[in-house]
Amino acid sequence: MIDIHSHILPGFDNGARTEDESIAMVHKAMSEGIDKIILTPSYISGESLVNPDQIFEAVSLLDNKLYEMNVPVKVYPGQLIHVYGEISTDLENGDLLPLNHKSQYVLIKLPNSHVPQYIEKLFFDIQIKGYTPVIAQPELNQELMEKPNVLYYLVKSGALTQVNTGSIAGKNGKKIQKLSLDLLERNLIHFLGTDATRPSRNGFFMKDALRLINKEFGDVVTYQLKSNNEAILEGMPISKKEPIYFESKKIWKIFSRN
Repeated sequence: MIDIHSHILPGFDNGARTEDESIAMVHKAMSEGIDKIILTPSYISGESLVNPDQIFEAVSLLDNKLYEMNVPVKVYPGQLIHVYGEISTDLENGDLLPLNHKSQYVLIKLPNSHVPQYIEKLFFDIQIKGYTPVIAQPELNQELMEKPNVLYYLVKSGALTQVNTGSIAGKNGKKIQKLSLDLLERNLIHFLGTDATRPSRNGFFMKDALRLINKEFGDVVTYQLKSNNEAILEGMPISKKEPIYFESKKIWKIFSRN
């Protein structure tokens, strides 16, 4: 199994602080059935001073260390890009990394509270440049919790999404777990990621998430999610179904920002 969203690379963000912590997290990932990990340190425009070359070097060092220790896990470079208006330009200039650096998939984090007004244009610009935006952990965004059809329209326009395994497993509360499963049911989730940080903080929960997905949706959906994670490493097209609109209910506000 592949994890496409993690903070295992030491010293880059709020994830692992040392090589020892990174290796401990890799061993934990192994126990969860994960044998390939895309390392996605956060990039925040105006704050992050890390460039792609530094990520390549750090990933190579960790990969070599794991090889020397006979740890059967491969690691790959990527970034979690906190959304800002110039992502498409910076991707084109080589200042940002897609997942596994050579794929077309770009992992993007929205603010916790809202969806920026410019998001449709930004995602259009990203796609025009040949990339595919992947919205990280949409189930944790407050506006999308209240107005899930905002996500429906973004997916209809070509965006993809990654849900946190901890959200599926109920580690972020029942409300977020229910929303995560509702999004899956409506074909609005395409990838799984752990968002694993330090050994003492966010865990992996991959087995728990896959077990619940298989129970709720069966083997086909479970296999599709696993295969989609694999496709990212090869930069291949993914399997997806037509998204389903949330019908208006008291708990779901229809698509509107006003």
